[in-house]
Amino acid sequence: MKDAINHMLSISDFSILSRLTEDAFYICKLDPYKTPSVILDVNPSACCMLGYSREELIGKSTKEIVHPNLHNRLSSFFETLEEAVPKQYHSVHVCKGGKLLTVEVTAQLLTVQDEVYAFAICRDITPQIRSEQALYHLAYFDSRTNFPNQSWLQEKISSVFGRLQDERKLLFLAISFDNFYIVADAYGWKMANHVMEELMLQAQTCDTEIYLGQSERNEFLLVHPIQDEEEAVNWAARLMKKLEKNNFSQTLLFRPRIIGGLYINSIVELDAFEKINSAIERSLTALHLARSSGKSQLCYHPQMVMDVLRRQHFYNLLRDAMDEKQFYLAYQPIFDINQKLVAAETLLRLNGPNGAISPAEFIPVVERTGMIHDLGEYVLQQAFQDFSSLYRQNLESPLILSINCSVHQLEHPKFYPYLLKLFSQHIIPPTIN
Repeated sequence: MKDAINHMLSISDFSILSRLTEDAFYICKLDPYKTPSVILDVNPSACCMLGYSREELIGKSTKEIVHPNLHNRLSSFFETLEEAVPKQYHSVHVCKGGKLLTVEVTAQLLTVQDEVYAFAICRDITPQIRSEQALYHLAYFDSRTNFPNQSWLQEKISSVFGRLQDERKLLFLAISFDNFYIVADAYGWKMANHVMEELMLQAQTCDTEIYLGQSERNEFLLVHPIQDEEEAVNWAARLMKKLEKNNFSQTLLFRPRIIGGLYINSIVELDAFEKINSAIERSLTALHLARSSGKSQLCYHPQMVMDVLRRQHFYNLLRDAMDEKQFYLAYQPIFDINQKLVAAETLLRLNGPNGAISPAEFIPVVERTGMIHDLGEYVLQQAFQDFSSLYRQNLESPLILSINCSVHQLEHPKFYPYLLKLFSQHIIPPTIN
């Protein structure tokens, strides 16, 4: 049947049929190595795609319209072709003005009147490739700094080290500088992101084999092959010290407080994609606990997971106590030398499921999580309400009330207006002579 078709159709017949497709169509002669050499005919779509006339394309070498870097690939592809069996590949074509197009090529060899020719249908997929590249960039790069994100780092490490039988270890290091938002507030996010970029570039230049990414919360994620745990800890400490000594301390009066969380694992154990992601997450866990504990560097250990769960449980307990108004005030009386009551100190108290919870335990948590502002307003409001009636009853020798406030409250812009509002509402002068 194939032989009958070959004898029935000529090259001119194929040329006529090619005009029925909207894709670019090429008929090419083969050289002795089975690679398309000279273009014998094209359809109007090919001319429109490349910007040449039909007369300009006929007789032109196929290598003149294929990007030079892909000439070897072109030859290799056609060497694998079998007659009458179409195959696809992607190529880059060069238009008349030099514009590059990414094309999907469906090619096959056919014998026509005892001669073998190459037939190729080419479809411009440049918009599709650009869309895929945009999606790839959106998925794997941070939109503000253009640095690779955690997903990119995970896939990179998986491809580079995923199946290596290597005796070395991998250091997973999560780095943060705590005063990032101070820079953003003082100089704007553009400058803050610039600081982030510069610090990440400094980290990148520390060693040739460093893989660097960025988390969603502006943390560095760094992976580096290392020989042993002691070397990993020392290497991380040197890097963090180097990052602290940067030019921003002089130009912006800014010196970052660098904090690091480490996780170390042998390369041979990281044989699955999920294990690499788990290693990254463990370095972030160590970082977050280092930040909350005030330490500069912390190495992950399994107990940390229990610590995190315990902190989360305690936070939920405090949040529920806030919502259900379980916090209450107690007042410590203060007497003068004549045993006369002259003042009182406001004390915040909370009873938990297992008894009283010390302020030394819950105050750091409410400060760290931002709950201190809502809780602080409750303390001020309740203290003013309790004190106002006592104040009016003792006008001749009014009591002095002492209220402890967190530094975080004092830094909040709404603290002083709210305090003055309470003085006005309860008719209490801010100072007592």
